[in-house]
Amino acid sequence: MNRASLAIIGISAYILSSFHCVASLSAQGTDHDLDGWFSGGSASAQAQYKAIHFPDQPMRSDDQQPELLAQQFLEQHAHHWDLKPENLRLARSMKDWLGGVHLIYQQYIDGHPLLGAEISLHFNAFDQLVSAGGIALPERFSLSRLPQVGASRRPTIARVEPSRQGRVPTFPEIQNRDHQTNRIRFRVKEDANHKATDRFLQGFALSPYLYLKQVADPHRWSPTGIEQIYMIPSLIDPSLPDRLMAIYKLELSATDGLRVYDVYIDANTRRAIMTVPRHCSLLERRLFNESMTTPNIIWEEGDAFPGALNTDQQELIRHTEQTYNFYYRTFGRDSYDNQGGVKNIIYDPFFIDCPNANSGTGRIAVCAGVVADDVTAHEWTHTHISNTSRIIYAFESGVVNEGLADIFGEVVDLINGTGNDAGISSPRSNCIETNTRWKIGEDITALSTHIRDMAFPNCRNDPDDRQDAFYYCGTEDDGGVHINSGLINRSFVLLTDGGTHNGITVNPIGLTKATHLFAHTMFYYTTRVSDIHAFGNQLRLAAEDLIGQELLELTVDDAPAALSGEAFTAGDLLELEKAILAVEMQEPSPCQFETILSQTTPDLCSGDSSWQVFLEDWEDGLNDWTTLEVPADSNDWVSRSWVLDSLLPDGKTGKGVFAVSPYSDDCFNDLQNGTLKLISPPIGIPDTNVTFTLSFDHYFSLEEDRDGGLVFIKKNEEDWSQIQAEAFVFNGYNTELDPLLINNNPYADLWAFSGSDENSTTGSWGSSRIDLSMAGVLPGDSIQLAWHLGTDGCDGWLGWYLDDVAINACITNPLPVELLSFDAKKVDEQIDLDWETAAEVNNAGFWVERSINGQPFTSIGWIASKGSNSQYAYTDTDVSVSGTYYYRLRQLDFDGRQTLSRLVPVVVELAGPSAQIFPNPAIQDISINTVGVGLAEELNIYDLNGRLVMTELIVTQQQRVSLQDLSPGVYLVHFAGEIHRLVKL
Repeated sequence: MNRASLAIIGISAYILSSFHCVASLSAQGTDHDLDGWFSGGSASAQAQYKAIHFPDQPMRSDDQQPELLAQQFLEQHAHHWDLKPENLRLARSMKDWLGGVHLIYQQYIDGHPLLGAEISLHFNAFDQLVSAGGIALPERFSLSRLPQVGASRRPTIARVEPSRQGRVPTFPEIQNRDHQTNRIRFRVKEDANHKATDRFLQGFALSPYLYLKQVADPHRWSPTGIEQIYMIPSLIDPSLPDRLMAIYKLELSATDGLRVYDVYIDANTRRAIMTVPRHCSLLERRLFNESMTTPNIIWEEGDAFPGALNTDQQELIRHTEQTYNFYYRTFGRDSYDNQGGVKNIIYDPFFIDCPNANSGTGRIAVCAGVVADDVTAHEWTHTHISNTSRIIYAFESGVVNEGLADIFGEVVDLINGTGNDAGISSPRSNCIETNTRWKIGEDITALSTHIRDMAFPNCRNDPDDRQDAFYYCGTEDDGGVHINSGLINRSFVLLTDGGTHNGITVNPIGLTKATHLFAHTMFYYTTRVSDIHAFGNQLRLAAEDLIGQELLELTVDDAPAALSGEAFTAGDLLELEKAILAVEMQEPSPCQFETILSQTTPDLCSGDSSWQVFLEDWEDGLNDWTTLEVPADSNDWVSRSWVLDSLLPDGKTGKGVFAVSPYSDDCFNDLQNGTLKLISPPIGIPDTNVTFTLSFDHYFSLEEDRDGGLVFIKKNEEDWSQIQAEAFVFNGYNTELDPLLINNNPYADLWAFSGSDENSTTGSWGSSRIDLSMAGVLPGDSIQLAWHLGTDGCDGWLGWYLDDVAINACITNPLPVELLSFDAKKVDEQIDLDWETAAEVNNAGFWVERSINGQPFTSIGWIASKGSNSQYAYTDTDVSVSGTYYYRLRQLDFDGRQTLSRLVPVVVELAGPSAQIFPNPAIQDISINTVGVGLAEELNIYDLNGRLVMTELIVTQQQRVSLQDLSPGVYLVHFAGEIHRLVKL
C-alpha cells in the first residue's frame, strides 16, 4: 500500500468485487441499491473490519424503532459480512448526547459468543440508520473443521514439554502442567526481590466443562468467571494462529479484586493462548507484588473535606470528581458504567511496585508521588473503556486503548486549570521542557520528568508513525501498548493544534472538535479488537455523525455544559483524513517475524522464457485430485482429509487445500498417528530436452520434529518414492523428524517440513522448488505427485496449507535461423506478433503456437519463409478470455526438422466498464482514465451533504479535470455508474 493510501473506495466497485452482490433497502421496505461508501480493513485472513456508511440518504422505517429497523437491515445485509442474521444477538444499546442510538450485535457460533466479532448499527437522533460496521467471522468458514466447545473428552492431562509450548503469556505466566496432581502452574513474582516463585491452580478439569475445585494459595488468587467462547486469536495478537478456536476464558483475580486477568485456554490443546490484563498500569512497566490486603476506607462521599486527607489524597478526590464531570456533563455518561457506579480510589497501594498507577473494575490505584490530574483521568478513562467497547488491552487493540486513555487524561489536564500548566495554551514545536502542553505526568513528583510526549513522541523514544524507528514489535509491555500509542497521540495533537508530519500539513480543528470526535469514536465505534487500521475507519464514521452538530463545551465543572458554538464540518473531515495519512495509521505494520520459509523467492528463469506445462490453484475445486487417509490404528482414528479452503492464512487470496494436524490429549490411549495424502492426476512431461521445475506455495505449523509434510512422486508405472532433500533447489525440507523410538509418526527419521516461524507456533507462506530431473524425471515421462502429512499420536499444532502447484521450464533453444527479434503486444482487442530474421538456412516457415494460462500449446497460424533478412507479422484475433497468453514460433526445415523459439508472454485483462480517478488525494486536478466506458459520459461531483458542486463531460479516454473551483474537502464522484470517494487537498 502506498504511504498516502486512504483505503477507501467506492461502494459499487468494492461490493461487486468483494461480495459479488449489491445490497438494498428503502424506506418502504422495497429494494434499491445502497447509496453510500464502503471501507474495509486488514485485521486478518478470516475476519476484518468492514463498514457501510450512507452520507446522503439515511435508512429509515415507518415505525421509527431502531431495534426493528436494525433487525430488517441485518436480515437483508448481514451477507456483507458473510454471516447469517440469526447468528447475531443484541449485546448492548447506548444513547449518545446527540440523541443517537448505537446497537451492538454479538456474533454467536454454535450457541457461543465469538470474541471480538461485533456488528454496530448507528442511528441518528431521528432514528435513521446512518452507518453499520464491525468485524465478523465469515460463515463460509469450513464447518467440518469447527472446533467444539465443551466437547466430552477424557480428563487425562496432555504432555506439554517446555520446548513445545507456544508464546509464553505475559502474566500470570502459564509455564507447565503437572501431570500427577492435575494442576496448572502460574509463575508470579515476589514483591521485594522479584524472585520467581510458583503458584498452582489445582483440580483443573476440562471435561466436559471447565471448573476449579480449589486454589493452592487462596489468600492470593481466586478463579472466577469461567466462560466458553470462540475466538480468532490473530485478531488480538498477530503472533498467534489466524484460525478459529474453541476456548475457555478464565477470569483470574486477586482475592481483593485489585488485579484481574482473562486467561484464554484452547479447549482442544489445553494450552494457554494468552493472558490479558483487565487493569492498566500507567508507566511502561508491569511490576507487581503480592500484598493483597484490602485498603481501609479513609474517606467517602459525605465525609468532611478535606478533613485529615493529605495533599495527594485531596488531589485524587478532586481529580476524580473533575473526570466524572468531564464525562457526565460533556458526553452524558454517568460514571464508567453509565449507572452512577461508585468510584473507588486506592491511594499508595502496596500491591504494585511504586511509583506506578493502574485501574481495574470500578476503581483506580495510584502510588504516592504519582498523583496528577492527567494520571487520574487516564486511569478513569480505562474504566470507561472497559465498560463500553472493552478494547482488549494487548498489541494493536491495546495501543488504541492506551492512546485514548492518554488523550482524555491530557484533555482534563488542559481544561481543569490546576497543576503545573506552564505554557499549556500554546502549541509546541519541539521537545522544549518549559511548555507542559501534551506532556503526560509532568506533575508527578516521584519521577524526574514526564512519562510520555503526545505532541512529539520521539522525545520520549516512542513512535509517531508506523514507519518510525521507535515502533516496537516485541511482546513486552503487552505488545508495546504504552510505546506504539505514540502514533495515536500524535494524530490527536495534529488534529487539535495542526502541524506538518511526513510532508502532510494538517490544519487545526481545535480541542473541542477533536475531543468530541475521539470520544464519540471510543464510546460508539471501537470494538474489542479495534486495531490501528480499523481505528482510522472508525474515526471517519464517527466524524460523519458529528458533521453539522453543534458540540457542547468541554467542562470539568459540576454544571450543565453550554453549547460551544462549534460544529464539525466537511473541512474538518478533510483534516482528519490528512492526520490519518500523516501518522500512517492505515499502513501495514512494520513488524516482521523471522519465517521458517524464505520469502526471497528467486526468479525461475534468469533472462530466459518460462514455459508452464501444469498449473493447479484449486480455484475450481479439487477436480481430479485424490485424497486418502491412512491411520496407524483405525480404532482411534478421527476421520479427516485434505479439504478445499477459501480462508487461507495471512490474507492469501483465492482457494487452496488444507490438511489438519490434530491434537489428542491422550498420548497413550487415543493415538492419531497416521498420514493424510493428496495425490495429483497424471501429468505428462513434454518430450523435449529442457529441465522442468516443480514449484508450490505452502504454509505449515506442525509440531516441531514430530509431525511433518513430505512430497512424493510416481514415475510411469514405478512405485511411489519420496522426493529427496537434494532435489529441492529452494525452500527444501527444514528438519529431520525424531526417530522411531520417541516418535510414532509413520515418517519418523525422514526429512520433512516441520515446525513454525521462529518464536511462534504459526507459519508464513513461501514457495518451494524442486528440480524434477534431480528426482529422476525424464522427458516424455508420465508422473503423479503427492503431498503427505504424517503425524504422531498427539500434540498436534495447526496443519499444512498448499496452493499454486506448477511445473515450468526455461526455454533457451536457438533457431536454425538468426532471429533478430520476436515480440507480441496487445492492441485493442487483438494481439499483434512480429519477428525479424537475418540469415535463414533451409527454412520452410513458421508455425505460430499459443498457450493460455499454461495449457498445452496449439498452432494458430502458418507463415511461409520469405528468405533471409525478412520481417514477419501475425495477428491473433481470438482474444476472448483474461489471462496470460504465451506465444512461440515452431520453425520447420524443408527436411522436416523443427526447433522452437523462446516464449513471449502477454497479459490480457478483460474487464467490464470501469474508470480510474487519480491522483487521490488530489491538489489541482484529477485524471479520468476510462476502460470500456462510452465517451460523452457525464461526471458529477457531490459534497458530503449531497449537493451537486461540479459537472464535467468526459469525451476522451484519458481526460484531466480541473478542481480549481472546489474547496479542500471530501467529495463523492459519480461516473459511469460508479461512486468514488475523492479527497481534495
